Amino acid sequence: MNRLPFTFRAGDTLQWTESHPEYPASNGWQIKYVLHNKNAHPITLESTADGDKHAFSKSAADTAGYDAGQYTYVRLAVKDSGADQQRYTLSTGSVEIQINLGEAGTADTRSFNQKMVDLLENVLLELVENGKAEVQINGRRWRKDHLDSYVKQYNEFKKRLDKEMREQQGKKRGPILVKFDKVG
Repeated sequence: MNRLPFTFRAGDTLQWTESHPEYPASNGWQIKYVLHNKNAHPITLESTADGDKHAFSKSAADTAGYDAGQYTYVRLAVKDSGADQQRYTLSTGSVEIQINLGEAGTADTRSFNQKMVDLLENVLLELVENGKAEVQINGRRWRKDHLDSYVKQYNEFKKRLDKEMREQQGKKRGPILVKFDKVG
């Protein structure tokens, strides 16, 4: 691997090496990734010199405490030589840290889309099948006069969930439609 992975699991070991000829580690340059998530403290990953290359290594114990979620990162080239400190942004992007299943306990490991589909199915069941005008679920009131909106939301989250499931199974495309015309 030659870069931070797009997805990794908290509690797994991370190791990779990067080469940046314009910022050689042997000349005092260091590469840093800073990961930001609105619900967690920033995570900083710093390279160590491996000749001219930049080696990254985080043990399973180091990553075990990372909070699961979607993070935005910035990759920086930094040279700190006293008063002549230099810093350049090399790239930005996003990375997903998945839940540490080895330590998950009773954590809810469903995706956001799955949680919304489950919630809206429960709401629709209570409002339609049980004939209630209003229900309270998870501290939120749901009213029957908003039923059309709930159905639209359900359909949207269901579509996203189906796409998510296809991608997890390695099928990134939707169904292929074929039309046969009568010949002759």
